[in-house]
Amino acid sequence: MIVSIDWLKEFVDIKEPPDKLADMLSSIGLEAEFLNSFEGLDGVVIGKVKSIEKHPNADRLSVCTVYDGKQDYQVVCGAKNVAKDQTIAYAKVGSVLPGGFRLEKIKLRGVESSGMICSAKELNIHDDHEGIIVLPESCKVGKDFLEEYGNKFLKIELLKPTKIYVKEILNLIKYNLINGCANITGGGLADNIKRVIPEGLSAEINLNKIKTKKIFSWLKENNINDKEMLRTFNCGVGFCIIINPKNFKKIKSFFTKEYEPYIIGKIASGKNKIKLNEKINWS
Repeated sequence: MIVSIDWLKEFVDIKEPPDKLADMLSSIGLEAEFLNSFEGLDGVVIGKVKSIEKHPNADRLSVCTVYDGKQDYQVVCGAKNVAKDQTIAYAKVGSVLPGGFRLEKIKLRGVESSGMICSAKELNIHDDHEGIIVLPESCKVGKDFLEEYGNKFLKIELLKPTKIYVKEILNLIKYNLINGCANITGGGLADNIKRVIPEGLSAEINLNKIKTKKIFSWLKENNINDKEMLRTFNCGVGFCIIINPKNFKKIKSFFTKEYEPYIIGKIASGKNKIKLNEKINWS
């Protein structure tokens, strides 16, 4: 499912940039991917069409005066919907559009044109190439297009949840029962555990507390030692959360016995010191 980040902001206070937002969603088991339709876009600003005249040598072209917040530029435009006093996305000479197209000063049918008044297709928003994109009057002339209005079009794709306990984790978040969480992704359990420890704090983790799934027992039979095991495999652990120990009984009630949580350590003050017991409980 593809959703607009601007739409999500109607329900949640989002301050993170899109790529970090996608990482955060993935970390709780909702695999997400940032769809950057503006990749490569550089130098496009909010502009204002101050005047428009017919092109002297072409019936389908207009000669516009565009203000970029500092000075006026002459731009030849072929869009039928361009009009005086519109707020528009203006790509100045030297700007780069998605796909690597760099704007240069050119002549169109004998009239000099400095830059481009952009359509939605030229900005890679969608395939509508019928006319320029007209922006709200609230957009401040001279501001960077992406910073001022681009978030309206930024999207993330929510992929199929990677873990069957996403519902439980979201309930814990809803009731403010967790203080941090991390989905155990590729790589071993030992290194992934470290990702959930808040910066600036220390931790004492005893992986011996985890009941290792029987499916991993064949590794022991093949003489893989505990340390190598914990740095290569997740050992059946899919998620790590930080909680207040007083809430553990309530948190435990959200999970079925098959996915029963265990306390494997504690967070303490101290700067980035992690004591990790890497011995496996094979019982």
